[in-house]
Amino acid sequence: TPQCPEVRSLSVFQHGSISYLILGTRDGKLLVYDTTTTKFIKKFVGHRSTVLCSTVRYLGPHYDNEPFNPKYISIVSGGKDKTGK
Repeated sequence: TPQCPEVRSLSVFQHGSISYLILGTRDGKLLVYDTTTTKFIKKFVGHRSTVLCSTVRYLGPHYDNEPFNPKYISIVSGGKDKTGK
């Protein structure tokens, strides 16, 4: 788990019983946490400066019998460095 960062943006993703918190940090990272288990899941790097915003979307099938698959999650962020990732 990363050290407690200076958070500059946050997004919440929910799909059924799945819930993730995405934090954008001052040092250019996106940190993903599972809010059900409170466990750290993944760190994304790429911005050279503060992450100002992020959004999350599930691009997978939306059928009731189709299981959730995290490979279909898309996270987009924008930073003070004027880049989108």
